[in-house]
Amino acid sequence: MRLQFAISTLLSLSLCSPTPAYAKLPTVRIRTIGPDNTHYTSSNQSPSVNGHIITLPIGVALSSLSQNPLLLQGFEVVDAEVEGEVFCRANIGYSSKGVEARRGEGMVMLDSKGGVVTVTGMSCATGSGSS
Repeated sequence: MRLQFAISTLLSLSLCSPTPAYAKLPTVRIRTIGPDNTHYTSSNQSPSVNGHIITLPIGVALSSLSQNPLLLQGFEVVDAEVEGEVFCRANIGYSSKGVEARRGEGMVMLDSKGGVVTVTGMSCATGSGSS
């Protein structure tokens, strides 16, 4: 009887635990293109034609890329769960330099020659961006 009570109490507490604030934010789907051996490892990534899809909450930065960067040639904002203008920024290397892409703009190359660059951060927001 005590075990049943303990289990039901744990289940009740786990169901009542708060969800992370970012879980409620609208998301953006980003298609990345780069070498086959570079992947953002997360449940939010899935294979896609010519790249991978990353689902990212608007306003949340992928800061884990600073420790485990992606090697990419380009990225595209595929769609978003919000109306209006949406842009995403990929940080290049370990500097403040970055490249932005907007929904509907198509694939944006991260290097002017189409080469592979090190992406150490990625974030998305609404509005017109910094350009």
